[in-house]
Amino acid sequence: MNNVQTGSDVDISTVKRTIERLSADLDRLHRERDNFQQQCRVMAEENARLEQDSKRLEFLLTKGILHSDFAGNFYVTVNKGGKFKVFDSDDALIAIDDAMGWANE
Repeated sequence: MNNVQTGSDVDISTVKRTIERLSADLDRLHRERDNFQQQCRVMAEENARLEQDSKRLEFLLTKGILHSDFAGNFYVTVNKGGKFKVFDSDDALIAIDDAMGWANE
């Protein structure tokens, strides 16, 4: 086979090896990109969870009080404009989220 630019002969097997190497590099880069995108998704989910936890803590520090009993129930007492309301659940996060929703209406 003749190289059009230089006019010299080109070894077909060298070209095939080069193409195979480049193809393998491209496959590796695609895998690395996919792994990076997955890491970004996981980090975004973790960031969203931490932001929500931060909002819950800020709410409890400024507007609510979290209580629990020996049966594993959680209660959030909220004062909204002189009105008190208690939210309860066996999951503290649900009680806090319900209280936040009512307080922010």
